[in-house]
Amino acid sequence: MTSTDHQGPTAPGQSDTGEELVIPRLTYPWPTIDSPLADALDEETFRWYDEDYADVFPDPADRERYRKQLLSRVTPYMFPTANDIDRLRPAARWMNHITLMDDFFDLTPAEEIAPLRNRIYQVMTGRDDPRPGELGLLRQLAAAREEFRRYVPQFWIDRMALSHWQYIHYGLMEEVAFRRQGIYPSIHRCRMIRMHSIGQRPFADQIEPVTGVLLPGDVFNHPVVQRLRDLQACVIALQNDISSLHKELALGQNEVVSQILSVRHHRQVSLQQAVDEVVAMHNRDVEEIWSLQQCLPDFGPHQAAVENYVQHLGIQIAGLQNWYDRIGRQFRYGYGGFVIPQYGRKEIKIKTKMAYVDPDGTPYEPPRIYGYGREERSAGAIDDALRYANDNGTPWQGQEKAD
Repeated sequence: MTSTDHQGPTAPGQSDTGEELVIPRLTYPWPTIDSPLADALDEETFRWYDEDYADVFPDPADRERYRKQLLSRVTPYMFPTANDIDRLRPAARWMNHITLMDDFFDLTPAEEIAPLRNRIYQVMTGRDDPRPGELGLLRQLAAAREEFRRYVPQFWIDRMALSHWQYIHYGLMEEVAFRRQGIYPSIHRCRMIRMHSIGQRPFADQIEPVTGVLLPGDVFNHPVVQRLRDLQACVIALQNDISSLHKELALGQNEVVSQILSVRHHRQVSLQQAVDEVVAMHNRDVEEIWSLQQCLPDFGPHQAAVENYVQHLGIQIAGLQNWYDRIGRQFRYGYGGFVIPQYGRKEIKIKTKMAYVDPDGTPYEPPRIYGYGREERSAGAIDDALRYANDNGTPWQGQEKAD
């Protein structure tokens, strides 16, 4: 970290300006598709929390928070074309692992993370299996590895493991250095760190086993495919920074690797102006993805496979935004909804108000979703339409799909 990376430390709570923010709901040229398996992994995921994550989250209240966040539905929302739960399961294991790991190790010194990074790589590649007494998250990754092996060769396993190693090394560990010092990275450095720390590159790898269409190495490594992967990770990082702004403000001085807060700090602008600039960055990235998708190189016999892959890059973006709109901001990022990291401190109540609006400026109200713990859920399985209701109680039919 050099002097050019920052302009000095941030004081606790200085980003909570008390503004009344208007945050636009993000829209995309890709279809928003409702998954037929949206809640199919709920109960299974909830068991994983107790069986394999109690060692890092020993407080049952923390594991209960994760149940209420409905992270179990992120993977089906991002793979809405999948109708085989066996293909979704390893992706869901991995997605929950990376989210809980990111939450827990948010402020853990890099030298404490490095041995775990290397151990995860050994387990993910199959060089070794988890040993008795090791963290349960390693058991989850070993299970995902074996489930993926039903659909992919070893070269894909190795590639996925490398993507995960890079997520930890270039993303999580680099974020920690800035967070522990309370120092903002530069705007462009922040963008690069977030591209890795969001963990989307390894999740994009999983398009292949989930859809059943594999790319040869020379096709996968083509500059256009890699540029699309980078842009997708940038868009999803910006999505996250916009959707989780309440959480970042509530963590005060700890959350400095936010592109909104980095812009606000370095440009010396209002929080609203920073939000507007980050939304514009997001829109430019989306435009570039769309443009490249419309002008792909000629991949010969692999053309259909590439088109499938890059289309699902867009579907993943739209699907995750669908989860944020319906679930994430209600159950994960509201006050009291998230878990305090190792070495972290409790959240503060913030003064800043946020209004989410549709592109036409009208207020956006998410559909009512009865999450885990509601009476309707404990009564047994219920029809999906009953969990999505309009204000008058009639079934909510979902968003209009993009053309």
